[in-house]
Amino acid sequence: MKKYAVEVTFHDGKKFDFKTDDNVRMLQPKNINGAKLIMTKEQYAVNLIHVKEMRVTQQV
Repeated sequence: MKKYAVEVTFHDGKKFDFKTDDNVRMLQPKNINGAKLIMTKEQYAVNLIHVKEMRVTQQV
């Protein structure tokens, strides 16, 4: 079972939900070709420039 549930809402209204073992609140963004990406061990990548809201819930 994954430790964190992440709900991302983008500026255009689209939503993206995923579960991960990484605490995405603590990940350092990587600057790649003008994008500020956070990447998890499971290969999820989120460009913080386009994020309106991100909710992280720890699973029990």
